[in-house]
Amino acid sequence: MAAPSYDTMKAGYRTLWDAMDISPARLNAVNSVAKRINDSKLRYQQVAAKFPGMPWYVIGMWHYRESNLDFRGVLHNGEKILGTGRKTTLVPAGRGPFTTWEEAAVDALRIKNLQNIRDWPIERIGYESERFNGFGYLRFNVNSPYLWAGSSLYTMGKYVADGRYDPNHVDKQLGVITIMRRIFGEGYATEPQKQVIVPPEPVGEGPDSSGAAVDEGKPASQSQTIWAKIMNFILGGGAVGGSAIFGMDWRIAVAVIAVMAALAAFIIWQRLKRPDIKRGPVLTWLLGPPETVV
Repeated sequence: MAAPSYDTMKAGYRTLWDAMDISPARLNAVNSVAKRINDSKLRYQQVAAKFPGMPWYVIGMWHYRESNLDFRGVLHNGEKILGTGRKTTLVPAGRGPFTTWEEAAVDALRIKNLQNIRDWPIERIGYESERFNGFGYLRFNVNSPYLWAGSSLYTMGKYVADGRYDPNHVDKQLGVITIMRRIFGEGYATEPQKQVIVPPEPVGEGPDSSGAAVDEGKPASQSQTIWAKIMNFILGGGAVGGSAIFGMDWRIAVAVIAVMAALAAFIIWQRLKRPDIKRGPVLTWLLGPPETVV
């Protein structure tokens, strides 16, 4: 079964987080586990420092699920192989050997490429927690006890061994998201801010004093009127003016060129009529004799 993507799953984790309540019968146990995780905060922070952005308590919660917070058990799967020279035999098999718990924890997290994740909202914590354990519960339409055991969102159903699911088995451990609710509630850590995407305001619109949308208009350079195009051509000049002509409708371009040609002809005509301009026979025939200065 291919793992679902974060984008397809994240909304579901937020919905479940908002709906979740801790089961009253498990509240004392949840409080105890949350405190124990906080008591080992410095060790989890040492590992988290190698994964910028990753919350330290996520490592602690996974440690609880994998080895009941026993530092003799590796984060991968809880096997007690530290300092023995042996490698893991359970999934993921063949990891190690490891000398310290921290060394093993870093390896377990890098297998999942968690060093590439910088942002850890609630949705990401839910997704990566389930990915760390596996998405096998999705096929049975059961909320994973790895996340939700001890809450109002889990009743029964558990993988009692690798690849072996028992629909009637109740997970006695607590889920990591259930524990996280108490970690935030006790003040051991601060809940990540919910990601809010604010859509950009439409261009050219905004509220007036009455709260109604108003059209602020647009600059002349964006106007489609003939006079605005002529104004852009005149003010643009040179290459900008040429670009304006080629971007116009051909009828508008012809009108602009005609106006500019007439203006240029008028200026040249007035210039040539000045008495200080020397005329050849052709200009004299066209313009007549020069004006006499009195």
